Amino acid sequence: MIVRIHVLACSFCYKMSVYRAQASFSVVFLALLVGVRCSDGRVQASGRAPTTFRNPISDEKMADPWVLFWNGSYHLISSAENEQGIPTLRVYKSNNLGDFRNAEKKVIYTAPQGTMWSKELWAPELHYIHGEFYVYYAADDGNNINHKMYVLKGDDPNNPMSSYTFMGKIFDSQKDWWGIDGTILKHRNGKNYYIYSGWDGAYNYDPLVQHLFIAEMASPTSLVPGTATLIKSPHYSWETDGQAVVEGPAVVEMNDTYYLMYSAGASWTMYYSTSVMGLNARSDPLKASSWWRSDKPVFPRNEAEDVYGPGHASFTVSPDGKEHWIVYHALDDPEGHWANRSPRAQQFFFDATGFPYFPLAAGFHRDIPLPSGTDVNFFQGSDYNPGSSNDLFHLQTSNQTVCRETCEMRRNCDLVVMNTCGDECWGKRFTGYGGFVSRSCRQTIRVEFDDRHHGNL
Repeated sequence: MIVRIHVLACSFCYKMSVYRAQASFSVVFLALLVGVRCSDGRVQASGRAPTTFRNPISDEKMADPWVLFWNGSYHLISSAENEQGIPTLRVYKSNNLGDFRNAEKKVIYTAPQGTMWSKELWAPELHYIHGEFYVYYAADDGNNINHKMYVLKGDDPNNPMSSYTFMGKIFDSQKDWWGIDGTILKHRNGKNYYIYSGWDGAYNYDPLVQHLFIAEMASPTSLVPGTATLIKSPHYSWETDGQAVVEGPAVVEMNDTYYLMYSAGASWTMYYSTSVMGLNARSDPLKASSWWRSDKPVFPRNEAEDVYGPGHASFTVSPDGKEHWIVYHALDDPEGHWANRSPRAQQFFFDATGFPYFPLAAGFHRDIPLPSGTDVNFFQGSDYNPGSSNDLFHLQTSNQTVCRETCEMRRNCDLVVMNTCGDECWGKRFTGYGGFVSRSCRQTIRVEFDDRHHGNL
């Protein structure tokens, strides 16, 4: 690898040291600026914006990632426990779909303890309906057999990251069965429909089998009684791998068709995959016979790039509205299980007939072009603190060895930069070209990589 370092417009003397450490998958460089008194340890940045990203889109482990593009920004909602082990729902805001590492984050809901909805908050979705924000999710009391679906309503119709009010359970009062993964179909007939995964309590009740149901919505927080209709059961072998499950529904509309994407099989295994069923916009959504169904996955695992169990997706568009994107979770280890699922994103397409086409799921080493119209600088904001779009970590330390070794242990860490006073360092992902400006000495250090993978320093 060839590295050229240029120093521009420096009004003070400096010393520059470059270290190289070979990590298991990447070459790590440490650029250290010393010998200049530091005023506050912060660094500004300049340089060319990145045009690609790599999965995952966050270093936090997340399952069931749901993204809403609203008012020029992507809003990702997920569930996580706080430091006290209490389940919460969190919304992350970023103008770059490929980077939620430094996104603005807000806890919008903390589950009250001692209720039937205190534990296991699953698959939250953020929707904008009739000028208001709503969150749909599933929860229980710690016993999975009691999982039901609930609704929150945003307190500020102009801010998806505001506080939310608990509105109660959403269910068909005549079919109040186990249910999770609720989503919304906004139909052109003016009605909204609620699609979810659940156990069939009417006949052949079996808690090991999950089906897809649809019900008409009376309002954003309630269903029309008696309308819940079973529209899909696990049937094919790939839908029963590990367990007979169809879940994680999400709707994509194209031309006169509503495509209902869903995931099948056991979500904790490498066999989990995504398929599609559909509805003509002129047909009745509440008739099971109106829906056609695919006989194979459309977005399966990609073992060549170590992508296993891709599923439970949401769908969004590029900032300019010209591209379609899928956001999903997957494993990078075939034995990874639930706790190791991470959020990913990539573009998908529609063929000449309007049918959705998904390229192979992208592994961690594939460069993916950013969504068209993405407005992103090399660093998010003019001040380096809290960080940039390609920061992996920030340490308050003067120990250069700790900085290098931390980078070696982090996936996709290619470069370590230490501040002017030598007491802080940042691990970064390589994006092709970058500039680092030390505010205290008004100098720019530009690091250019001629070849990322080959050559000598």
